[in-house]
Amino acid sequence: MSDVGGTLRRLVRDLRGCHGVFTMDYDGLPLEVVRSEPAGPDLDVIGAELAAVLREARQAALDLGLGFLKGVTVRADGPTMVFQACGRDYLLGAVLDPVSSAAVARRALVEAAQQDLAAL
Repeated sequence: MSDVGGTLRRLVRDLRGCHGVFTMDYDGLPLEVVRSEPAGPDLDVIGAELAAVLREARQAALDLGLGFLKGVTVRADGPTMVFQACGRDYLLGAVLDPVSSAAVARRALVEAAQQDLAAL
């Protein structure tokens, strides 16, 4: 089995402007959370609050015949949140500074989900 914590720590270290990375299920329950600093956005709350939106997006994609949802990026006035599916039951999420590259984060999360976290 993969080292989830090690993968999350690497992502936090390598993604510029990353406040933290976490894995969660579609109910918003965090499996593992790694923060870049003790203070900052509450990653558990972000995941829990956006879980309903992510579930709806997943169901809408299926209902429209688009297939299984792979990822979602949420941009707000504050941080940018990038979510990537890890299998069918879990998500990998990253919370970034607004000026950070969501595209770079998306690419890193896709690679981690496919290579390191595929066993989730």
